[in-house]
Amino acid sequence: MRRLPSFNSEASLQEQVAQYIRLKRPDAIFMSDMAAGMKLTMGQAMKRKKINSSRALPDLVVLMPVGDYHGLCIELKKEDVKVFKKDGTIRTNEHLQEQADMLHRLESLGYYAKFACGFDQARAVIDEYFARNL
Repeated sequence: MRRLPSFNSEASLQEQVAQYIRLKRPDAIFMSDMAAGMKLTMGQAMKRKKINSSRALPDLVVLMPVGDYHGLCIELKKEDVKVFKKDGTIRTNEHLQEQADMLHRLESLGYYAKFACGFDQARAVIDEYFARNL
């Protein structure tokens, strides 16, 4: 059996989540931002900025409507990342704020859009989304 990657990087988390989606729903069409969490050269970062509408786009997008939703968008974080304060508000961090704003914007457009810290949260979001189709 293939050894699963460690979750010490966002890239390995994305790989694990992609593998889970393939097992859970082999018919799902999805894409993941491979540059997320990677150190890019200045030239690569500039090129990436030119071809995307925002730096706050979610890491994972499932292009499969379920229930009333057009698709699933997940902003993946390593398990040890704290996105929310104890009161449930977003931590004071410009990039996290931008990502939260993007997720709210996507929700207003009919997408199921969530943060997920670590594999267990990502799996729960994915399971919750696909359960809406039952």
